[in-house]
Amino acid sequence: MSELKIFTIIFLVYAVIMLVMVIVQAIQNAKLKQQLTDMRIREQLYNKDSSAQQSVLLDQIKQQADRPRAIDHLLHSNEAKIKSLKERYPSLTDADMQVLVLLGLGIETQDVLQFLDMSKRTYYKRRQLISKRMDISTSELDTKAKLIFTPKY
Repeated sequence: MSELKIFTIIFLVYAVIMLVMVIVQAIQNAKLKQQLTDMRIREQLYNKDSSAQQSVLLDQIKQQADRPRAIDHLLHSNEAKIKSLKERYPSLTDADMQVLVLLGLGIETQDVLQFLDMSKRTYYKRRQLISKRMDISTSELDTKAKLIFTPKY
């Protein structure tokens, strides 16, 4: 084998190794970025000093790619209220709780639809079911949810 072929093979192996290292580094960076986002969300959830911080949190969650994780963070931050609601209204489902928390935080309908990846029809049907399960009128639902989930300072 000529020296040129050996050099070419060594160069190609080196290039492949470097490419693999770049890919591994990119994956590690993406994981670190997600962990940092999660950490910031958790920090804001546990240190809610104002409704402005809650608003910042919701903006971050809306833009986050992993919405199920974001929803989990949001539900976790309201865990005690959700537990109390489930004890009082055992027929409420997890999907009901997601809608109730977002309603309670004053999130606009369009944002709820986007956040939960839900159609308008499904959303209004869910509202009817929640109202029925809580034995209140649909028109009272927003007010009731806000009374339960709006942070009190």
